[in-house]
Amino acid sequence: MTKLCEVIETSCRERVLLLGDFNLPTIDWTHLGGVTRHDDMFLEIVKDNFLTQHVMSPTRGTNILDLVITSDSNMIENLTLCEPLVNSDHVVLMFDFIFRNTIINENTSYRNYRKANYREINAAIQCIDWDFWNMISNVDELWE
Repeated sequence: MTKLCEVIETSCRERVLLLGDFNLPTIDWTHLGGVTRHDDMFLEIVKDNFLTQHVMSPTRGTNILDLVITSDSNMIENLTLCEPLVNSDHVVLMFDFIFRNTIINENTSYRNYRKANYREINAAIQCIDWDFWNMISNVDELWE
């Protein structure tokens, strides 16, 4: 959970959409309360980064496990829970993702990628712990 919270904290510096089965069945999303230490850690990250969790109905049995979290509450519209696919015991979530581009005017700064130091970027990429990123792609492994 600590690693997951670190990744979320880092990601929230920009606009963000997080979704998936977070397997946190004891969080009360209506009142933002939890039962376990993991619940409290996760809710703290959500609150501290002003994130919005959009799913308010059970996605597996009576639990809200599958979450759609955004840094801007207006990024998600028309969220619908549909029947599970084939043998899944989770519902399918359908929604409209609203992405609005910011119009760049003459007072807006932007990155000039042509001037990037690609050797340095490649060296930095080689230093990334890809095993860690593969590990967090399956959130269930973080609970062990």
